[in-house]
Parts: sequence; C-alpha cells; structure tokens
Amino acid sequence: MNIHKLKPVVLLTLLLAATTVGNSTARAAKRQSVASKAKISRLIKQSPDLKPTGKILRQNHRTYLKREDMISKNYNLENFADSGVFNHKHQARIYVASPVLKSYVRTAVKRWNTALGRQVFKVTTKRSRGTLRVSLKTSDAQWDGLFDGNRIYVNRADFNTPNTARYLEDSQYQAYIQHMTDLQNEAAKKVQKLAADHAVRHETLEDSRASKNGDEQGAIQAEVDAEMTQYFQSEHQIQDSYRAKLKAYRQSKHTWLVKLKARYQRMYWNSVVEHELGHGLGLDHTPYLADVMFAASNDEGEYKSLNVKYPWVKDIAVATRDKLSARDIDRAKLARKLNYW
Repeated sequence: MNIHKLKPVVLLTLLLAATTVGNSTARAAKRQSVASKAKISRLIKQSPDLKPTGKILRQNHRTYLKREDMISKNYNLENFADSGVFNHKHQARIYVASPVLKSYVRTAVKRWNTALGRQVFKVTTKRSRGTLRVSLKTSDAQWDGLFDGNRIYVNRADFNTPNTARYLEDSQYQAYIQHMTDLQNEAAKKVQKLAADHAVRHETLEDSRASKNGDEQGAIQAEVDAEMTQYFQSEHQIQDSYRAKLKAYRQSKHTWLVKLKARYQRMYWNSVVEHELGHGLGLDHTPYLADVMFAASNDEGEYKSLNVKYPWVKDIAVATRDKLSARDIDRAKLARKLNYW
C-alpha cells in the first residue's frame, strides 16, 4: 500500500472536520449573541400590544439578560417575588394560612399550572422558609388582593362582605330584570287605559248632569260617584295583580338568584387569587378587560406600579375575569425567560 497516495484524503478529511467544528462554533456564538436594541424594538412592534409572541419568546439567555429593562417595560413585567420564593426548579410552594381561601387558591394554582404546562405552584400543608403564604388581612386600604414579596393577602372586610354588583352584567340576570320591568310596564299600560276610559265616562256624566235639574241631577251624581268608586277598585285590582305576579316571579327565581350571586362571588375571588399569583410570576397590570391582570389604574392608593407601559387612570368598573387570557399566559412565559420565576 502506498501511503503517499492516502495523504490528500487524510488532509481533506482533517480540513472538513476543522470546517465543521468552525461552523458549529460560529453557530453557537450566533445563538448566544445579544440582539440589538433595534431588533428587540422591531420584534416588540410586530407583536400585539403587551402580548409577547413569536421571536420575542425565542431569544437567547444573554439577550434577555442584556435587554431585560427594555423588554420588561414594554410588557409591564417586574420581579415582584422575594428571592427564594421560586426554587431552582422554578417552582413556588404555597401555604394557605386562612382555610376559607383554600378552594380559591387550589383553583387559581390549577389554572396557572395548566396554562403554563408545568407545576409552577404547589400547595403545601406545611409552612417553611421561602413558602408563599396566603391569608386574610384586615385593612382599610382600597384593595381586594395584595402581593407582598412572599405573601398574598386578601382583604378580610371585602371577602366577608359580598359585593352584589358583580353579577349585574350577566345576560341571564339582565333577562330577569327585563321580565320584572315588563310586568311593571304591563300594569302601567292597564292603569293608563283605565284612567283614559274613566275620564271619558266622567266627562260624559258631568255634561249630562249640567243639563238636568233637581232629582235628575241627583241621580246622575250618584252615577258619577259609582263610576269613581269603580275606577279606584279597578286600579287597585290591577296593582294587586301586578304585585302578586312580581312576588310569584321573584319566588320562582330566588334559588337561581342566590346561586348566580354565589357563582359570581366565587369567580371574583378566583380572579383575585389568580391576579396576585400573576404578580408573583412577575406580571404587572394591563388595561385590557379580558386579562386576569387587568386593573382600572396603575395607582392603587398606597401601592403604585411604576414600571409600566401605561400610566393610565381610567374610570372602569372592576372586571370579573377568572379565566387566564392568552396575553396573561404569554407574558408569564416571557417573565420566565427573564428569570422572574
């Protein structure tokens, strides 16, 4: 075998191997290169408002580290959780100190875990260092829920005083109110017709009485009095019938209404706990009613969000949303990239 004839093949193999290694190194370097501010700005503009999508969720670790401030401000993100709340597996253990909150916490935890496709939150029966504690708190401040580093508080006064206004926008409740309004309008129309007919008869009798003398006038006056008596009796019958129908309808809907109010109360407190867990993941407020992280303002009295895209203050009723939106979920995924949980 002539060894000299093999040398070019060996050299070519070595050259190809070196080229492959060089390309791999270049690709690795490219993967870890920091995206420019202009590129990140372009990606942010390409995605829906406050909703990270596409490439903004697929940047490398160095880019998230270097462009954290820019990204967090454009998506209303902030590292709210104390160090140690989330362990090396990016999981937080939750201890519920107030038993009445357990069902709400378990529901909120299940929804976040399902949405993120991993066990981010785990409810535990033992409190230890780093555990996220959930409890009721007495406060005169204007908040229903509050995230405070390693604690979640639910306002005791609000929790123990049901807010009956939260179900008012429900379509079934609106139909319930409309039916009662229809009953009232029906009675009002009957009374109006009765009054119009009475006015015509009364005027006819008065004209007839004016043209008569003596005993004839007395007889007609008796008819006028009888007509007036009949009018008031008929009016009372209409009103009594209306009140009886209204009472019967309300009684038939009593159990349904109690359940409706309870359902909306549960929905609301589910949303409060989900909202506060969202803060734990690094999510600040949004101005979108569809989001669990919605807030009518970034100013909640003594607590004010500073690192937000919108310094909004809007007169909007508090939304009852206990289902996470795509924006809530994608922002939480981005917060993970920023190592906020």
